Amino acid sequence: MRIPMVMHWPGVIPKGRVVREIGSHLDLLPTVAKAAGTDLPVDRTLDGFDVLPLVVSGARSPHDAIYWSLGGQLAVRRGDWKLVQNGKAYDGTPAGSQALTGEDAIFLSNLAEDPGESVNLRRKYPQVVDELMTVAQRWLIDVKKP
Repeated sequence: MRIPMVMHWPGVIPKGRVVREIGSHLDLLPTVAKAAGTDLPVDRTLDGFDVLPLVVSGARSPHDAIYWSLGGQLAVRRGDWKLVQNGKAYDGTPAGSQALTGEDAIFLSNLAEDPGESVNLRRKYPQVVDELMTVAQRWLIDVKKP
């Protein structure tokens, strides 16, 4: 969740600018296409945005939230909140590649307070779980549309 990115474009991107807004690797194609002056494909839905305004002028992120789904997992990050359904520990053990069960099958983290995602806050903030689960399910339905 904390992957740095370095961008260099003399005369366009101010030297030394640090951006703390949320972004995604899905923003690369729209950003590079815009910088190159080419059109994006129109035969598919793209989740990414042109993020040059973030690095050029300090604009806000175009993302309200970032979503992903892989191997039965469904996740959303909005602000400091991250919700994962059917997450995996990926701890190097055979069990670590299996979906979490019980209380941890739905795992809510506050990344500002717990960047290691060690405490499940789903019972403490059920309204956040409901909101994030709803938007994640809507996103999943939207991306599966033909």
